[in-house]
Amino acid sequence: TDANPDVDYILYSANDNGFGGIYKSTDGGYIFNLQTDSPNLMGYQVNGGDEGGQGWYDIALTVSPIDENEVYVGGINIWKSTNGGLDFGTAPITHWYGAQGIEYVHADQHFLAFNPLNNSLYSGNDGGIYKSEDNGNSWTDLSDGLQITQFYKIGISQTDFGLVLGGSQDNGTLRCNSQN
Repeated sequence: TDANPDVDYILYSANDNGFGGIYKSTDGGYIFNLQTDSPNLMGYQVNGGDEGGQGWYDIALTVSPIDENEVYVGGINIWKSTNGGLDFGTAPITHWYGAQGIEYVHADQHFLAFNPLNNSLYSGNDGGIYKSEDNGNSWTDLSDGLQITQFYKIGISQTDFGLVLGGSQDNGTLRCNSQN
């Protein structure tokens, strides 16, 4: 972190692809100490009480450039610690479907980073790019309106050549019924 170049963090996923732990070094990476290994920051549940997760697919970490103890972890959701990773609270700051009034940000966090010019926080995930200008309290979908979708499979009707179905990554099934 720019706030203190001697502070480094390591985030890792356990064998079940859930949260393995977060480690912190205060001596430039020579010695790391476990900060916490719970709750499950890589899981689906709001309280992190589940097992497993998608640590093989989505795992992200960033630290505030102005506060060495403000740590953000992304798995399916985004979690925040204000005490150097010792505690991430009882719920994430964003949730993949907005459970219990938690701010919605699309699932599967692949990248978290701060803009060094204005300290805005960015999330790159399966739904696009999101931005927070207030340390993760509220988010703006910057990819809103883009016509992009990742399709895993498509099916074409054998009797109606204009009918096509497509199964997409985290965005359901889309149907096109066109004679063109």
